[in-house]
Amino acid sequence: MCNSYTILLLLILPLLGIPNVIDSYYKFRNLLKEKAPDLSEEEHPQLLLCGHGAVDDPDASIIYDQVMQQLASEPYNLYGKDVVVMRLPPSDQCSLNFSSNKGTLFTK
Repeated sequence: MCNSYTILLLLILPLLGIPNVIDSYYKFRNLLKEKAPDLSEEEHPQLLLCGHGAVDDPDASIIYDQVMQQLASEPYNLYGKDVVVMRLPPSDQCSLNFSSNKGTLFTK
């Protein structure tokens, strides 16, 4: 069975609280395990974080590294295999979309 997933597209900015998204996903997975014990780990939804920084913004690399460190640390490493982080190249078109929407959330 294919996992379901949630995709969050956003600018990689400190003020967006990406660590909070990872923390929320961790809490969600624990709650799902508790409330739906009949679901296997493979049936739990995955999280895909896609984002980019501006061409002239050094924060994107720093935040990407922080996110990867958070996913490798306890307790988040329990579900780290189900979180995919993608850093996309800078794009003015995406920047305009993201700045007007503050992020886009898709689920399957």
